[in-house]
Amino acid sequence: MDRRRGLGEDAVGPRATGAAVAHRTPEVAVPLPIRSRVLVPLATLAIAACATHKTPPRPPTAAMLPAPPPQPTPPYTVRMDVRHNGQQRTLEPGQQLAVTLTTDFAAGYRWEVDQIDPRVVRELGKPSYVQYGDRPDARVVQTLRFEGVGPGRAQLRIIYHRPNDPDSPPAYVYTAIVNVP
Repeated sequence: MDRRRGLGEDAVGPRATGAAVAHRTPEVAVPLPIRSRVLVPLATLAIAACATHKTPPRPPTAAMLPAPPPQPTPPYTVRMDVRHNGQQRTLEPGQQLAVTLTTDFAAGYRWEVDQIDPRVVRELGKPSYVQYGDRPDARVVQTLRFEGVGPGRAQLRIIYHRPNDPDSPPAYVYTAIVNVP
């Protein structure tokens, strides 16, 4: 029975039966004192280097910076839609009013300003349109924008009609009272 380490198996293994076995080379054992003489100082140096190494400061992030001083914010936009027909709103000079109404483009209808007092409130540019869907009969939302100009009270009248048929009466009339202090 061969009991040496790394040279094969016990007497019941392939050596005992006479089968061919691949020869393994024995491991060379390094005495413990040599390992500890090399590894302990290296480990000590690595720990000391980590302890004395100072990382550079990180640049401040938004969360670390103090809050900026409050900036004067422009007045918010007052929003109205078909539910606010006939109601009154107050605008500061320079403050905007957005009136959003549904339009039937397929039938040729549009919303247009019929009455406005330009000394109190003025229309800002052309209306904007947003179509919901790809079909020709999809819902279209039209937004008309206004701005408070000077002190006073004005009635804003917007009509829903076919612009190419000026003789027909409006299908719907939207009104709002705008006050500018």
